[in-house]
Amino acid sequence: MKTVTLLLLLNLTLLSLLSAQSPDLLPGELWQESNRFYQGKNEISRLQFTQLLDRHPNAKLPFRKGKVQLTSGNILSFGGGFVAVGALFVTATGSLSETETREDNRSIGYLTAAGGFAALITGIVLVRSGRRNVQKAIDTYNRVEVDEKLRHLAFQPLQIGLRLTLGR
Repeated sequence: MKTVTLLLLLNLTLLSLLSAQSPDLLPGELWQESNRFYQGKNEISRLQFTQLLDRHPNAKLPFRKGKVQLTSGNILSFGGGFVAVGALFVTATGSLSETETREDNRSIGYLTAAGGFAALITGIVLVRSGRRNVQKAIDTYNRVEVDEKLRHLAFQPLQIGLRLTLGR
């Protein structure tokens, strides 16, 4: 009996976790989670996701800008981190060059490490801006393509009325 109760509690916990992670969606609404792309509750490919956002004029520019920022930020973050760690390692071991004095080696190493850290920080800022721009493009698409299609104005024979259905 204890085993059945434990399994039932485990099952309910897993179900509540799964339902808590899925957002409240309207039909056709776009969203992404890490590297997976969705339209409504259906997973779509990255190409389909990109094509949907490219077809919308107000979402295309922030989406493209966000993708460029993400790519540039990832390259800068990786390169800057690699340079900074490498420069600090070389400075700590003192293995830059035997022809220069030890003080020159340290100052060159510290300057190189500072440049690497600056590139790393710049890359992080670009990645955050890129994510924000991609989310802005998704929100623009959803606001125009999904939410506005749910608002209706109806004039029926012998009846005049306003039917307003809000998406959220």
